[in-house]
Parts: sequence; structure tokens; C-alpha cells
Amino acid sequence: MSVPKEPGRRSRSSGATGAIRLCVVAACAVLAACAADNPVQPSGLATLRGPAAVLNPACDPGLGGQTHSESSISSPVTWTRASNPHRVSADILVTSRLTLEPGVVVCFGWSSKLVFYNGGYLVADGLDTARIVLTAIDPATAWEGLSFTSPVASSLKNVYLDHVAPDVSAIVSSDSSAVVIDSSVFRHAGAGLYLNGRGSSISRSLVDTTARTGLAAVTLGTLGRFEETVIRGAAGVGLQSIGVHGVSLLGGRIEGSGGVGLVVTTTGPGIVATRPIRVIGGASYPAELVVSAFPRIYPALVDQDSLLGNARDTLVVTGGILQAFAYPIQALPWRVTGDIIVQNFGILRAGPGASLAFTRYNALIARNGGRVVARGTQAAPVLFTAAEGPNPYYGWGGISLRDAPSLGSYLTNVRIEEAYSVEAIANHTVEIDSAVFRKVGAVIVGTSGSRISRSRVDSTTFAGPVGAAVLLGPNAKIESTLIRGSAGAGLSVNFASAQVLSCEIRGSAGAGIELRAVVAVHDCNLVNNGGPGIANLAPAYQGSADVTNNWWGDTGGPTGPNGDGASGLLTYTPWRLTPFVLPYVP
Repeated sequence: MSVPKEPGRRSRSSGATGAIRLCVVAACAVLAACAADNPVQPSGLATLRGPAAVLNPACDPGLGGQTHSESSISSPVTWTRASNPHRVSADILVTSRLTLEPGVVVCFGWSSKLVFYNGGYLVADGLDTARIVLTAIDPATAWEGLSFTSPVASSLKNVYLDHVAPDVSAIVSSDSSAVVIDSSVFRHAGAGLYLNGRGSSISRSLVDTTARTGLAAVTLGTLGRFEETVIRGAAGVGLQSIGVHGVSLLGGRIEGSGGVGLVVTTTGPGIVATRPIRVIGGASYPAELVVSAFPRIYPALVDQDSLLGNARDTLVVTGGILQAFAYPIQALPWRVTGDIIVQNFGILRAGPGASLAFTRYNALIARNGGRVVARGTQAAPVLFTAAEGPNPYYGWGGISLRDAPSLGSYLTNVRIEEAYSVEAIANHTVEIDSAVFRKVGAVIVGTSGSRISRSRVDSTTFAGPVGAAVLLGPNAKIESTLIRGSAGAGLSVNFASAQVLSCEIRGSAGAGIELRAVVAVHDCNLVNNGGPGIANLAPAYQGSADVTNNWWGDTGGPTGPNGDGASGLLTYTPWRLTPFVLPYVP
């Protein structure tokens, strides 16, 4: 069986007969001529070349044929090849079976269409060598396609359909009206194919050139199937999947779309079968997907190459719930337009150089067993940032790690910018290492066993949800970390079990370190903070905090001319006479 393929690509055919010729039936049967060679390639994708010169002469009144002036068909009817060409000049309402024989040519007048409803259905099963042709008498005025609302399934196989009016869908299937399309070609297909009838499918076909920017070239509904089909030259979106469940997306190619190539609002559990769909040469983003659909359609890292080669090689992720593994990579940045919620053992695993830009207020949330594993390198950190650029307060909601997964989350060699906060709370442990936080309201290391080390927290632009740039929870640890330019306090320590091992805190609007529980602080540099370098705010009965061996910005210690100052019950003698050198700060 032959099916449409992209032009300009040829394959070898086996056997002594050589290349198979796909003849346009209108030309072969009426004009006794064949189209140019269209050899079938192994993938089964072929196309016919230039319908205007071949098809339109088939509608010439001088060729005879049959004119259908009836306004309705209420009993089974077969339109035969022997009566070619068939002419339709007005709408025909079909409430029974209409069969088109292989090789039938139907020529539609201006604004005419076939409407199948109330039990009406179409059987248009052509052959490789005898395609059924549905075209316009005058391509300049076009026709209005096929409309299906009947609960009985219709079939289009080896059909060639073209020259539908720009503002009308070539096929509209709605409600429970399934339309099954196979090995067919749609050219100049108006506003595309709207296959929202439950169980509709398009396989091994070609949809070439649509004119409506606001509609997809192919729209697929519940229980829909898209298989090894090419969409080329869509004015807007190429393929849109809106089905709730039972959707199969089984390979194919979308090329040269004026809008986003592939749009999927169907969630991952609603997609029952997949193969990667290639999107290339588009004028916009390659794909816009709910996050759960991404690992269903592109499960392997190598599959993401199928989305490269467009004007904006960025994946648009509309948010949603992730309960599988998703792998952002450097070559395909993410633009996130809704909250991503990772749960039930799902993992967002971002590799070196990956970039995720969130629109305002949207956040990355891991809960109920979900995790975030972002591991970049020093040369290629993972970037989490705001899609809209700098904002007076914050650009996006940040990262929230909650509840207790079997393993913790990791933020290693990451750069996080313009976020409301980054928090690990409610028994969700996090390991933060070699990270940079810039204009982040707060970094809350609030869970036992979590730590922040060899990192930099830079330039918070507002006091944040906890009044400090970094907050340590019980049994949390800070080590070799620089906190600079906080709009409030630099570091807030609320539990006596927390550990402050080494740090540098400078330029905070408030205190460098606020101790709300008595904790030892050593090997920290406290410089140019608006409040005291360390302020012990814990109840007096907890006693004095050991804050010896710190650099206070002056050889005279906290009370020296340039010392950063100390407040509350503190033991700060002896102090360092030179700054502590942090082992590593990114």
C-alpha cells in the first residue's frame, strides 16, 4: 500500500517492474495521463505533485460526467468511477451511506460541502493506483469540505482532497463521529482537519498547506490516533492533541509551521501509545506540552533531537503534574507557563546546561515523593530563571520541595535567579552545592539533614518570606557560602541543632546573622552589614553563643573602628585578625 511522502525524496523499489507510479485518478481515468513519478519510500510517505494542472481539467464540463443537484441523500448511494467527474454545486445533507468507488473524482462548486449527520456516513476507500479525488471546480473560489456529526464511523483511504476555502476546515468530525483516514493527501486544506470525533485517526498521510493561523492543521480528540503522517506548511499550529484519554501519537513529521509545531494538552496518562514526532523548520516553538506528555512522547534523551531545527528551539511547558522522569537538556531550553508539580516518584532531572525559564508566579513544586535532581557542571550550570526578565520584586514562584521522598533532591552547580524563594520543608531534604542564587527572596534550608555549601546568595531585592536571605532549619548546615547584599538579614538560624561552619556575609540591610537559638558560629567573615554582624535574639536563659574565631571586618574585632558589631549574649573573643578564605565560592 502506498501513502503520501514528502516531495523531493526518492527511494528504490524492489522487483523487475521498477518504481511504482501513483497516478492521479482524475488524470488517468479522464485525461488518460499520469502524474510525475512518485516512488514509494520505505517509510511509506509519498505525495502527488501540483494538483492544479492535473486535477482541475478533470472538472471541465466538456468531459461529461454527472451533476448532483439533490440537497439530501437518505438512502445508500454509490458514486461510480464511470460517471466521472461528479459535480456538486450546493450542500448535500447525507443521512445514509455514501460510497465513492476507487477512482471517483468529485468537483465541488463555490461554498458547497457534504454534511454527514443523523446516521449518514462516508465510505471513500480508494486504491494506490485509483485514488479518490475531492477538489474544487475553481480553486480560486474553493469549497467547504466534509462535515461529520453522525455516530457511524466514516472512512477515507487513498483519497486526494484539495482547495478548501481558507476559513473552513477540510474535515470536521465532532461528538461521536469517528473519521478514519489512511494513506491520503490533503493540500490547500483550508483551516485543516478537525478530528475531534471519538476514535478518529489519521495514518500514513500528508496534510500540506493550511491557511488559518488560529486553528491547527490537524486537531486530534479523545481516542484519536496520529500515525506516521506528515504535516507541512501549517499557517498556525501543526498538530494539536486535545483528547482527554486514549490518544495515540505514533510518529510522523511536522515541518514549516507558522505557529507552534506540536501542541498537546492531553496529559501523560491520557496518551496510550507513542513514538517521537519530528518537528522542524517552524517559525515558532517546536512544541507546547503539558509536562506529563513530554516524557511520554520523548522518553529518551536522544528523542529530544526531534524538536530541534526551528526558529525558537525552546520547549514550551504549560505546567501540570509529573509522575515520571523528565530530562531538560542544554540543547532544548524550557519556557514554563504553569506550575510544574513533581510527585509520586516522578523526577525532574536537569542535566548540565539545561535552562528552565518560568513565567511570573509559576513555580516548580516537588511533593508526595517527587524530586528535583538538577546537576550541572561548573562550566555548564543548570539555570532556573524568570521568562520575563528582571522584575522589581521577583519574576517567578521559585522551587518548593515538600514532604519526604525516599531520596532527597539535589541542586548542584545550578544558577537560580529572580525567584520568590527556594525552600526545602516538611521533611524533604536537599543538598545544595556550588549554586548561585541571585535576586531570590529566600533560600530556606529548613529540613533536617539538608545543607548549603560552596554557594553564593547574591542581591536579594526584598526581605523575602522569612526576613533573611538564608534560613537554617533543625540539623541543617551552611558551609563555605557567601551571602551578599540581602535586603534583610543575611542568615537566620532558628534551631540549636543547626550548624554554621564557615561563611561570608556582607552588605546586608539588616544583621549579618540572626541567632534565634544559641548556635556556635566559627570561620565566618562579617563585613559592612547594616545591623550587627551577629545578633543573638534567643531567650536569655539559653545563655551566650560561642561566636569565636570570626572576622568582623576589623583587626579590633566587632568593636573595632570598622568592626561589624555584635548584639546580645555572645562570646566573640578571640576573633580572627584576617578574613577566613572560603575554600570555594562560584
